[in-house]
Amino acid sequence: MFKKGDIILPVSPAKRCERLSDLFHPAVVWDNRYDGESDFKGIILTSSNKFENNIALQEQHFHSGYEIGYNNSHFINQVYYKFGKWGPFEKVGQLTKEGVCFIEENLICDSAIPFVEYIKQLNKK
Repeated sequence: MFKKGDIILPVSPAKRCERLSDLFHPAVVWDNRYDGESDFKGIILTSSNKFENNIALQEQHFHSGYEIGYNNSHFINQVYYKFGKWGPFEKVGQLTKEGVCFIEENLICDSAIPFVEYIKQLNKK
């Protein structure tokens, strides 16, 4: 069971490779509770700042001691539908309460869209 603010990736390294068909970037669970098997809402973490809707996070937004922590981290300012079939997942990091609040305060749109739709929007620009 995962909760809002947990950072997850697939257990299988092979399922971390395909940008559009797997979970390529670490995802922050954005549902209050997630069973780890069904589809879920997530926030994408990236180290890229090349898009205007990538918002910089700070070191205090991440708990230490996990595989994924602060690393020039940004979140893409959109909630996405992630797919249970990309799993099984493992917890690889966790946002602090301050990190979750920061995203909530800066999130422009909390209506979830499929990641493929986001890619289509980017390609139109």
